[in-house]
Amino acid sequence: MHEDDVRSVVEQLPKWVSEKRGWQDLLMRWRHKDGTWRFLEGSAVPIVDAEGRVTGFRGVDRDVTERRRAVEALRESEERFRALADASFEGIVITGNGRFVDANNAFLRLLGYELDELIGTELRPHIAPEDWDTVAARMSNESNEPYVLRAFRKDGSILNVEVCGATC
Repeated sequence: MHEDDVRSVVEQLPKWVSEKRGWQDLLMRWRHKDGTWRFLEGSAVPIVDAEGRVTGFRGVDRDVTERRRAVEALRESEERFRALADASFEGIVITGNGRFVDANNAFLRLLGYELDELIGTELRPHIAPEDWDTVAARMSNESNEPYVLRAFRKDGSILNVEVCGATC
């Protein structure tokens, strides 16, 4: 077991014994026979004798190394995507179910919003009413041909925007 994890378990063990409870989803690093570190997630319950003393623990460990690697790879991929999107001078927005899901900095500057003000809000109030039918039709038939619509900035002014969408 990794020395930092041993230290953590040794510190918590007296509490687990005195409270006669185990642990759940405890993450520990164990050295594999090939020398690499593996991440194990373990859960255990105390073994109590007839006098009520904890004599040991019974548990199970799951190797979660690959899952942790996949999560880390996804996080790195999302960071690269965010950096790429934010480096663009073009406004990029992701929508779903008629709401804003994400947007890059260029898009936020165009409309004058902060990300947390826009995410989760409905698209419709940000688009001129006379353009909404066009937008809805383009989204429903998954057209990626460019078109122009009028969008409302945060300050209420109107911005003509050329839109080119793609469905993912």
